[in-house]
Amino acid sequence: ARLPAWTEGMLEAVVQGRRGETPYARWLSSFGLWPLMLLALALLFTLLASPALLAIAIGVKLSSPGPVLYRQERVTWNGQRFPMLKFRSMPVGAERDTGPVWATQGEQRATAFGAFLRRFSIDEVPNLINVLRGEMRIVGPRPTIPSQVALFSERQRRRHDVRPGM
Repeated sequence: ARLPAWTEGMLEAVVQGRRGETPYARWLSSFGLWPLMLLALALLFTLLASPALLAIAIGVKLSSPGPVLYRQERVTWNGQRFPMLKFRSMPVGAERDTGPVWATQGEQRATAFGAFLRRFSIDEVPNLINVLRGEMRIVGPRPTIPSQVALFSERQRRRHDVRPGM
């Protein structure tokens, strides 16, 4: 099995877009402030969005039984693994038979509320917790699941030279 062809072009963009490529980023990095600024932005957004996050959490809980957050093991830079957080958009156990698979157009696994969250990528907002923990950055390549990393070519593995992003 091979990864989708669109991942090839993303790899080059990610590797070229490493931290410090813009004058502003170089200036912040010279004082060691770049990571601190990104952390402050994630914290500020999390605080400002907390009322909406609470409403979404209630919606997830009312739409189907189970936990509000979904944890999935992902691979970050240097091959380290971490639990990536998302709002749960599928019923509990939806991946029991298939395991993690690429979401496809018109799939029926998501709950009605989960489909709404996915359509507007709201289910990804808990990734800010991963940013605050230092496991992800706001900007960077999407972290991949371990079974997909096993299919990567040597060139595609270069995406793990940088921290993943939201």
